[in-house]
Amino acid sequence: MRLDSFLLLVVLAMALALKPWSILTAVLLAAAKGGMTKATAFLVGWVTVLAAIGAASVVLLPHYERNHSRSTFTPYAWVDVALGAALAVFLLWRWRKPYDAQKKNQNPGWVERLDTMPAPLAFALGAFMPSYLLVAAAVNQLLETGWTGAGLAVTIALFVILASAGVAAPVMVPLFKPDQAADIHERWRTWLLEHRRVLAYGLSGMIAAVLIFKGLASALL
Repeated sequence: MRLDSFLLLVVLAMALALKPWSILTAVLLAAAKGGMTKATAFLVGWVTVLAAIGAASVVLLPHYERNHSRSTFTPYAWVDVALGAALAVFLLWRWRKPYDAQKKNQNPGWVERLDTMPAPLAFALGAFMPSYLLVAAAVNQLLETGWTGAGLAVTIALFVILASAGVAAPVMVPLFKPDQAADIHERWRTWLLEHRRVLAYGLSGMIAAVLIFKGLASALL
C-alpha cells in the first residue's frame, strides 16, 4: 500500500468537504422554501456522483499487481503532476479575473435563483458541484494505494463520507437545532461569503503544490 497516496486521499476529501461554494449552496438551499427537501436532494446528488465515480474507477481502470516495481508508479506520478499543474493554472486564471471587493458579501446572481430551484434540479446541481480536478486526483490516489476487495470498498466509503461532510452540515442543523437553524445558516452564509476566496484559493493552492511535489518525487527519485 502507498501510505502517501492514502494520506493525500484524506486531504483531498477534506478539501472537497471544505469547498466554500458547495457549502454555501447547501446553506442557501436549506434556508429556502422547502429547504430540507432541496438541501437533501443536493446532498444526495453530491454523494451519488462521488460514490459512482469511486466504484467505476476500481471496476473500469486497471490496478497494478501487489508485487509491483518502481516503474509501475510512474504513470500515476505523472498524472499527479498533470492534475496539480492544471489546478494551479486554473487558480491563476481565476485569481487574475477582475474582483469587485464591494461585492464580496453579496450573493452572485445564480445563487439568488436557488430559492425557486426544484428538488430534481438541486440533485443535478449536487452532482455538478464537486471539483472534478480534485475528484480525478482522488481517483488516482485510490488506484495507487493498491488496495482491493473490502479494504478498497471501505476506503471509498470513508472518502465519500468525509468529502460530503461540508454539504451535509447544513442539512443536519435543522435536525439537531431546529430553533436556531435560521440564525446558524445566516452566520455560515455571511462567513463563507467573506472568506470564500481565501478558503478556496488557499486549499486548492496547497493541493496543487502537494500533487506536483508528490508526483515529481515519485517519478524522479
